[in-house]
Amino acid sequence: MRFFMCILLFSVEMLRLDGKYVKIKLTNTVIYHQEPLMIQCLPNELTNEDVIYSYLLSKQVGDVTSDILQISADRSNPPTFQKITWYESSLQGRGNTTGTTLVPSVNSTLMLTVKATEVSCKDSAKFICKVVISGGRSAQDSAQLNVVGKSFL
Repeated sequence: MRFFMCILLFSVEMLRLDGKYVKIKLTNTVIYHQEPLMIQCLPNELTNEDVIYSYLLSKQVGDVTSDILQISADRSNPPTFQKITWYESSLQGRGNTTGTTLVPSVNSTLMLTVKATEVSCKDSAKFICKVVISGGRSAQDSAQLNVVGKSFL
């Protein structure tokens, strides 16, 4: 009988347009079907006067970048005043955004969690967090998620 297990290894690669406003945080090492996967987009170097209009989480595999989900300000949606839009149905079915918030800006986060039993070897990608804030400012940060499979006899 052959047993296949994926080990998720994360090497963090920072990419900022101007070195401010957003950072991405990933779990350092996740063992397939034993630990959950958690990705966070967090504010960086913001003040209480700054307003976050949106966070967008995307993934890049090879030369193809696709959006996963976005949290955006929505005045018509009290009490959170935010709207979550999913773009990738496979992660929407496996993922959870509990803990996601835009207010206050300095404590805001876009959080994506995937239960250990739902983590897939196909989750390997470069994940990119983009933020748009008041004053027409925006930035992004990214981290590479590598999924490594190992076969045991």
